[in-house]
Amino acid sequence: MKLLYVEIEHNGRRKKYKCNSFLKNFIAFLLSPSTGLKLVDMEGVKRSPTPEFYLRYSRYCKGGGWTRCRFDWVTTTGSKITNISFLAPEGDSSYGILIGSSNNPFSYDDYKLYQQYYHSDTEVYYHATVHSKEDNILQIRRSFENKSASDIVVEEIGLAIKYDGKYYLLIRDLVPYTIPPGETISVRYYVEI
Repeated sequence: MKLLYVEIEHNGRRKKYKCNSFLKNFIAFLLSPSTGLKLVDMEGVKRSPTPEFYLRYSRYCKGGGWTRCRFDWVTTTGSKITNISFLAPEGDSSYGILIGSSNNPFSYDDYKLYQQYYHSDTEVYYHATVHSKEDNILQIRRSFENKSASDIVVEEIGLAIKYDGKYYLLIRDLVPYTIPPGETISVRYYVEI
């Protein structure tokens, strides 16, 4: 699995940012059953996931353009795991793509955003979606709207999962961007699997 880049779209313009930001949690998430590594949830508590699992498309998305996809996490024996998700619904700022205002340097040990913006009347989190292209590239999207009277200054972006009712940050990037009042941005992570 390879993190390609993060992209922000605003007013029809797209800007790509290089990112090499898989956290220790990401490695623990994929390898913990065989290595004994522990995940650190967004409250700072170390936890041990149980089964070995991997990502599997429940239907392959063919075609030249971006196609909305469905996929499953499955155990190495092929049984479906239903307790893992990063597709947060609208209004839920506890997982999925998240934004924050801290420019603290990236650390492999990060387990949460330093100063996360939470869904409210002025900072609106919309639902997340996943799209696929060429059967091996996932595009994870989420939009954020600024309904306040002042700028929202974004400095950090991350991707968190919900697993067994707990939340784990797997990716964190420093991506400076300002959302003007009354405007919306779309954040997209591109992952090759």
